[in-house]
Amino acid sequence: MVAYLWPVSEEFFIALAGNGREPKWVPKSIQRPSTHMWDAGLLEKDILLGWYRDNPFRLKPGSLKLCIDFDFTLTQNLPAYDLRTLPEPQDGAVHAVQELYRMGWHITIFTSRFDRTVFVEEEVEVNAANMLEFLTLHNIPYDRIWKDQCSAKPLATWYLDDRSLPPFRGWSETHLFLLQYMLIIESIWQQECQPYSYSYAVRHFRIKAGGLNMMPDDNVFGDLIFSYSRTQAIEDGVLVDVSQYDVTRQHFKYPVAVSERVWSMIDRAVSDSDGLQSVEGILHDIFWMAKCNGTRIGPSENIFEVLIVTEDQTEPVTMRLVCGPGDDAEPVLTLMLIDED
Repeated sequence: MVAYLWPVSEEFFIALAGNGREPKWVPKSIQRPSTHMWDAGLLEKDILLGWYRDNPFRLKPGSLKLCIDFDFTLTQNLPAYDLRTLPEPQDGAVHAVQELYRMGWHITIFTSRFDRTVFVEEEVEVNAANMLEFLTLHNIPYDRIWKDQCSAKPLATWYLDDRSLPPFRGWSETHLFLLQYMLIIESIWQQECQPYSYSYAVRHFRIKAGGLNMMPDDNVFGDLIFSYSRTQAIEDGVLVDVSQYDVTRQHFKYPVAVSERVWSMIDRAVSDSDGLQSVEGILHDIFWMAKCNGTRIGPSENIFEVLIVTEDQTEPVTMRLVCGPGDDAEPVLTLMLIDED
């Protein structure tokens, strides 16, 4: 059902993890077919998961590579199959690929349609056009289309292929297994105390690469229409950077910015106090309450109450402290009121 790439040396481990130079093809001698997906202990015995558990720092966006065969795996195997005719997707294939893509799998569509030893150049062009039309029509996301001229497969974590042993048994079982696999990857990712999920990191990495596809041949989602960076928000005054204050660096190692409304509240409290309060003093109170009296919502957000006294404000206010990726995918903190996003 799924052919598993069994790395034979640390060099292949590193290449598979995205930290080394990827070979142009994978020798058939190291492509090992898996047993049935639901054989007892398959996930527990998986050699790559074990390696990532021992080396979680090797896990990067794009490390989990999923290669999907186009004909008869992504598409239906019809009796009168014509390469010039637009095929139909397998039952459950579209939903499965979309969800696996969102969870962080780096998806490569591979096919023999570009094999110049089988097809002439005109046929290759027709095959390429039909594939792109199929992927666009059914909104199937991918990171790249593998266009090897001799049908050699790229390096990957898992292969989905109707010709693998045991045979591909459909998308329902495959989808569920790969979701479980990614959940284990997510738990390994959190071992490094990452402030956001693995899927979130992959999504941001894809956007930084120029679109929702990490390595697009043609972006099925179209060009990026508009983006608004954290740097722009700080320049526009939508956010106020407070990382320069000593008290901020004492509490957090990541850059911190506060929303315009939070900053106005701090500034008002300082003005109304006749010199009894300072910006650093109020920031200390906020950061202390966020760390010691907050309610954690997921792995990257705290909700807490803090009292900031002004002439008009004598009750505690509820705030959110959120950790997420900055403009270069680095961890950053943003402080805002509970009704802000």
